[in-house]
Amino acid sequence: QELWVDASTGSDTNPGSASLPLRSITAALAVAVPGTTIFARAGTYSVAGTGEVFPLQFGNGRAHDGVNLLGLGSVVIDFANGRGNGMRVGTMANGARISNLTFANMDKTDWWTAAISAGTYNGGGAATFFELDRCRFVDVNRGIILWQGVPITGWAIHDNLFVDLGNDGIDEFDPGAANEFQPPFPLPVR
Repeated sequence: QELWVDASTGSDTNPGSASLPLRSITAALAVAVPGTTIFARAGTYSVAGTGEVFPLQFGNGRAHDGVNLLGLGSVVIDFANGRGNGMRVGTMANGARISNLTFANMDKTDWWTAAISAGTYNGGGAATFFELDRCRFVDVNRGIILWQGVPITGWAIHDNLFVDLGNDGIDEFDPGAANEFQPPFPLPVR
């Protein structure tokens, strides 16, 4: 299944086809079923502009196994200086992927504010074999938090960019984790 989202021409009463896209990522996640690919067209997605409801729920209370959320062009999720989590990834998003999105404009003074969180910090376990690539985290407090409890395993976080953060790009507070973190370029050997 494919769902299309367009911040400027979509409507959340549309069926989510390429010719009649949804307006918000929130609406797309609410109707996505396992294996769906969500194509977000270029634009800014926010509470005021597209009616987003933060935190976006990816695999929390709804099965999103194998769902792909892919940005086409410049896709910005604007948190409008909000606090808390921008997106929560839960236990029902195994094998899912987020690619080519920009997470931006988040309060940088609240210690726990993060663009994406997974694990017991966000109220439960987390997906396994989740991929997060080619995303940008700009002017946020923390980019990604993987919080301990049941070990978070199989995440592939690679080729992402972190710019002007209040704290950390990636926090992995999970002693039993087995994840793969790769920068967009080879690190020098020391």
